[in-house]
Amino acid sequence: MIVFIIGASPCLAAPLYGPDMPKRNAWYMGAETNLVFDRDMEKNLGKAESNQYFFNLSYGIYDWFSFDGKLGVGDMEYNPSETGKLDLGLGFSGAYGLRFRVYNDAVKRQRAILGFQHISAHPPQKEVNGTKYASIWDEWQISFLVSKGVDKLEPYAGVKASQLFIIKKDNVENKWHWHGAKDHFGLIAGTNFDITKDVYLNVEGRFIDETAFSAALTYKL
Repeated sequence: MIVFIIGASPCLAAPLYGPDMPKRNAWYMGAETNLVFDRDMEKNLGKAESNQYFFNLSYGIYDWFSFDGKLGVGDMEYNPSETGKLDLGLGFSGAYGLRFRVYNDAVKRQRAILGFQHISAHPPQKEVNGTKYASIWDEWQISFLVSKGVDKLEPYAGVKASQLFIIKKDNVENKWHWHGAKDHFGLIAGTNFDITKDVYLNVEGRFIDETAFSAALTYKL
């Protein structure tokens, strides 16, 4: 697990939740930290960063299909050319996702998961030189991963396509503007580690299109 943590630490995007999914009518719950270190933005916004902290719930609609939801807080930092760095504090953040298990070999402990994730963070406004700026972090992602269980570990790797929008306005123009990220395709690497039968730790890195790291502790209800 230490090797995976070190390997993931320079990475980022919306977390994939890993390959473990609740069975039909079952629930998972837990806590998660998602740290976005670097994502290059278009339209002179420079590098974007965000720290997000969530309470997670997952529900098994079928054994092969689950819904994931998050509630928490998140902040944001980016560098628009007209103001310099804007550092926005913690505000409401939420997320949801869907996962489909498209392959499962219980004997060999091999799985393949297709996923969709969306994160939205709403930090408080920031005043700079008498002008108030409001911003929304809005990130969308589709992903595909494969995993192979080994003892208490379930390492996985995959690919993703994502888009981050920073949606911003000020109280002078009072009009929302959408600013997209420059890159949209990346890689994922992570692992689940079984602490007990019903509790596991997930660590994950995402890179190329962005640089990010997440860690989550999950309890199977």
